[in-house]
Amino acid sequence: MSEFNPGLVSTKLSKTVGATLPMIPDTVYVSFSAEIVPHTTESLIGLLSEQVNRGVKDVYLMLSTPGGSVMHGMNLYNVLRIMYSEVCRCI
Repeated sequence: MSEFNPGLVSTKLSKTVGATLPMIPDTVYVSFSAEIVPHTTESLIGLLSEQVNRGVKDVYLMLSTPGGSVMHGMNLYNVLRIMYSEVCRCI
């Protein structure tokens, strides 16, 4: 079983407006290739929520999972449906 690594996030940075404001990426790419279990689902939802709270416009979620818990998969599906940012699911 592979573990979800939240370090697998790459970004395309946007232009800064002035020197004092931090750079907020326009697009974030998340690669998820772990089994759908409570630990990995919570980590992925936390990571996606953090990106939305930072103001990221587009999140590309690349899923490659061997399966797992139906209940946690449905939880993830419901969270993806209600996210404010545009989430492009690449399955």
